[in-house]
Amino acid sequence: MHKWVKKAGKGAFKYQYSLRPTSLSLMPEALQMIPASAVLQIVLKRGSKVAETREFACAGADTKLDGGTLQMLCTLYRDADRHSAFEGKEATITVVVVHTASGRRRAVPLCRVTLDLAAHARVTPITGELELSLVRESGAAKAPIGTLRASLASRWLQNYTAPDDGCSADGSGRGMNGYASDASIASVGSSSSLLEWSTRTPTRT
Repeated sequence: MHKWVKKAGKGAFKYQYSLRPTSLSLMPEALQMIPASAVLQIVLKRGSKVAETREFACAGADTKLDGGTLQMLCTLYRDADRHSAFEGKEATITVVVVHTASGRRRAVPLCRVTLDLAAHARVTPITGELELSLVRESGAAKAPIGTLRASLASRWLQNYTAPDDGCSADGSGRGMNGYASDASIASVGSSSSLLEWSTRTPTRT
């Protein structure tokens, strides 16, 4: 049975998220920032935890993706009141431009989107399709310069006991070489999901 973890009077629930990018659309403004010799990569990050797709060539305005599924474990918190919603749990999806000139790998952020993982948490496993607007990584202008389409699945790990969050990818699995970014994905807020929680409240131990 799932353990009730106390944190300032809150219950903790471990969830596994699987994000599979399927296509990337970029506007001319974004395409101009990608050198012909560079490749792209999609990075899922929360805190110090990072998962990456395999590197892929940009096919122009629209690129079909098959670079792997990004996985991340997150602990979601909510008040002990079984009718309460989860606190937000943000992660970032970033498209980076990978330069390999002179035999050295350098990843430069191109655009990103922030997601609240808690919004995609239910008692039973769920899978959904996402269409995410990407904005520039830097600069004052925050207008969208691309769109990422992906499938996102989540499931509650009722018997999970490991203390730390983690993430992995069936893509490259390589570290970010110092690249840093915020990250996020979801939140439970509908009345139906709260009713589901009220019928299956974890037991305190």
